[in-house]
Amino acid sequence: MIKRITLVEPKNDHLHIFSKFELPRLGTILLATIMRDKGYAAESLFMSGKDILARRTETDLVGISTITATATSAYAIADEFRSRGIPVVFGGPHVSFLPEEALEHGDFCITGEGEIGFPLLVEALNGNGSFSDVPVDTAATGFYPYIETLFHNGTTLGCAAGLYCPVFNPHELAAQPTRFEER
Repeated sequence: MIKRITLVEPKNDHLHIFSKFELPRLGTILLATIMRDKGYAAESLFMSGKDILARRTETDLVGISTITATATSAYAIADEFRSRGIPVVFGGPHVSFLPEEALEHGDFCITGEGEIGFPLLVEALNGNGSFSDVPVDTAATGFYPYIETLFHNGTTLGCAAGLYCPVFNPHELAAQPTRFEER
C-alpha cells in the first residue's frame, strides 16, 4: 500500500540552460500538494542526486521529473530506489519525449502533464482504481490495459496482496512482464 510519496527533481551540478535559476520547475511541488490533499504523506525534493540519495528517504513510491540535462542523474537516482524495492514513476519533459528510455530505469512513465495521471496511477497501484483510467499519450497506448489484466489476475513481480512491485522474487513469481508494445 502506497502511503508515502517522494517527488524528486534532480539539480544538475553542470552548466545547462537553467543554471542561473535556482527555482525548480513547479511540477513536483504541485504534485506533492495534490497528493497531500488526497491524504498521502508527500514531499518534493529539489537537490542534487548525491544529496537525494544521502538522505536515505523512507518512501513507498518515488516520482522523478527530469529534463534532458538531468536525465543521467535522474536515472541513477531511480536505479538506487529500485534496487531498494521502491517503485519509480518518471515524468517531465525528457520522459515525455523518450518514455522508452526512462522505462529502462523506472516502472511507469507519465507523459505530458501529470496532475491527473499521477494521482490516478497511485490509486490504481493501491487497488482503488483502474490502470486504464490513467491517461496516456500515443507513445504508451496499449500498455496499461495489459498491466491491468496482469494486475487483476494476481500476477505480480513478488509483492504480497496482489500489488505490483518491481522486486523480483522467484518463489512468488507468476509472470514477469517486461515491456508490451502494440504494433
